[in-house]
Amino acid sequence: SLSPFNIYESDLAKKMIDGLKADDLSIFDRGYASYLFMVLLIQKKKHFIIRCSKSLFVAAKNMFDADAPENMIVLIDAPAQQRRRVKET
Repeated sequence: SLSPFNIYESDLAKKMIDGLKADDLSIFDRGYASYLFMVLLIQKKKHFIIRCSKSLFVAAKNMFDADAPENMIVLIDAPAQQRRRVKET
């Protein structure tokens, strides 16, 4: 269904998460790269890839260093303020 133009895309995506199948892989663009959205996906055990800018997460920036390995797993720690917001939800 169509939604008003002024609704934030990630708010619409949150409404659709429960409709994803267990083996679905969701791919999101930069506008979805937030700690809260990723926590929601993880809590609901959904597989996802989110594109983000190099400046958003230090860990992502480090992936582009010249001496970084070709393949790596990156863990992102949320800042204290974001951790508090996650606990409130």
